Amino acid sequence: MKIHFQKYQIRTQQGQIFDEVRKKWLVATPEEQVRQLWVHYLLHTLKVPIQQLALEKLVSQNKKEFRFDLLYFKSTKPFVLFEFKRPEIPLDPNALLQASIYFEILDCTFLILSNGLNHLGWQKTDTTFEPILSIEDINF
Repeated sequence: MKIHFQKYQIRTQQGQIFDEVRKKWLVATPEEQVRQLWVHYLLHTLKVPIQQLALEKLVSQNKKEFRFDLLYFKSTKPFVLFEFKRPEIPLDPNALLQASIYFEILDCTFLILSNGLNHLGWQKTDTTFEPILSIEDINF
C-alpha cells in the first residue's frame, strides 16, 4: 500500500517527540516516530478529527492485557486499527499475528500494519479479509 507522507512539523527536542493527541512529550523511539508520523498524516493530510483517535490504550481478553498502537473511531465504533513497528522490523507473519489479536478484540473493519517504510492494509468482510491497495479505500 502506498502512502505519501508530507514533511510535517513534528515537534522534537532532546530525544523526545510531542504527541498532539495526548498532548505530552514522549521518548522518541523509532516506533514512536512511526506512530507520530501516522498521527500527523491522519490529522493534517486526511483531516481526521483528533477526538476520533486513541493511542496506546489497554484492551483485555481472557485476563490478558494488550496495548494497541492507534485506533480510529467512526461514529464511536472502532473502525481502523493501526499497528506500528520500528523501520527495521519486517512486516512479517509475526507482526500480523500480534495485530490480528488486537483487531479481533476490538472488532474493527480495517487493519493497517506499518513500519514507516512499508505499509499493509486489510478490510474485514463478512467471510474474509481483503487486502487494500490504497489508504483512499478507507472512508474516514
